[in-house]
Amino acid sequence: MAAAWKKRLQKELCELQKKPPNGMKIHRESNLTKWIIELDGAQGTLYENEKFQLQFKFGSRYPFDSPEVRTVLFRVFILFLHNMEWKSHDMVNI
Repeated sequence: MAAAWKKRLQKELCELQKKPPNGMKIHRESNLTKWIIELDGAQGTLYENEKFQLQFKFGSRYPFDSPEVRTVLFRVFILFLHNMEWKSHDMVNI
C-alpha cells in the first residue's frame, strides 16, 4: 500500500493536470516526486512572453516539509542583464 504522502501528491498532481491555473503547465518526470512546472510571464509586465521552468522535488515528509524548488529555465534574467549593460553603457557615454 502506498504511503499517505504519495496518495496526496498523486491526487494534487491529477487535479493540477486536469485544471491548471492560467499560464501554467505541469510535466511529471519518471517518478511521482519530481515535477517540472512551466510558467508563462504575466501579461503587461517585463516578463510577458517569457517562459520559466521550475523543478519541484517532493520528499517523504510532504506536505509537512516543503518541496525543494530549483530554477530550470529563466530566460528573462539574461535578457534583463543585457538591457542593464546597454543602459549603463549609454549613461557612461553621456
